[in-house]
Amino acid sequence: MMYAQIVLFDGFDPLDVVAPLEVLVAGTTLANSTAPNSTAPNNTATGSGPAAGGPTDDSPAGKSPAGNGLTDDVPKGNNPTAAGLTDGGPKGNNPTAGCLTDGGPKGNNPTDDLTDGRPDGNSPVGGNWEVRLVSAEGPRRVVSGTLGLALDATAALDPDLPGYVLVPGASGPLDEIPALLAQAARSELAPLAAKAMANPEITMTTVCGGSLALAMAGLLAGRTAVTHVGGLDALRATGVTVVDARIVNDGDLITGAGVTSGLDLALHLLERSFGPRIAHEVEQLIQHERRGIVWR
Repeated sequence: MMYAQIVLFDGFDPLDVVAPLEVLVAGTTLANSTAPNSTAPNNTATGSGPAAGGPTDDSPAGKSPAGNGLTDDVPKGNNPTAAGLTDGGPKGNNPTAGCLTDGGPKGNNPTDDLTDGRPDGNSPVGGNWEVRLVSAEGPRRVVSGTLGLALDATAALDPDLPGYVLVPGASGPLDEIPALLAQAARSELAPLAAKAMANPEITMTTVCGGSLALAMAGLLAGRTAVTHVGGLDALRATGVTVVDARIVNDGDLITGAGVTSGLDLALHLLERSFGPRIAHEVEQLIQHERRGIVWR
């Protein structure tokens, strides 16, 4: 079992959370449904309903979009991803089929096993996945920095669970955001994040100011990362090597720039873990094309 734990803290930016949440729930649901002899768990993340159930709803047995790859056998209109991936193409001639399999036989896609530069050479590929909203303090309602919008953390951040941990940035008046990130850096999040980063089975990820929160806690010195453009100098001052890229992949630390990079970061994680087909299907589902570069 693998986990994607998305951390909530007081004053978090809701878009930093919800954008990757939707992408990861959709992608892990597709991946879980294609895993051999697997029973996909119910994702526990708040707000995961449409994305979690969508890819297989109403599909005939054995003909889910994830089950046979590109949904050519799924009747049009029965499924939100079927329309997006098969409309207009005759059966067997889906224009994306060739580029997503790299010409390899079914089940032998050479890009399915991506290590993506992790120091241990192992990417968290395969198996069932669960997406969770967590907090350092455990289950609680966590208020964001945007108009009092709140989300429910369903569990405590667990540094022993393999997979991904994602730390968002903060939102609110610009002059208050540094204080919110510093508060998170002084909270119980810091020692839990440190334990997670010491776990070779976890890749730490951040969106926007999340990297700055970890840096303020002294966890990123000597690493390579990015944050929101307004925080690059502050991030550099903590001893981080700053790369001004959309996504910076430093092995077991992957950071995103501004708030909208959360979509691209989550899609990068899907491709890293499950291969390009799953990532592309989710891109089609959410009607988003990745932009910018991934620095490695």
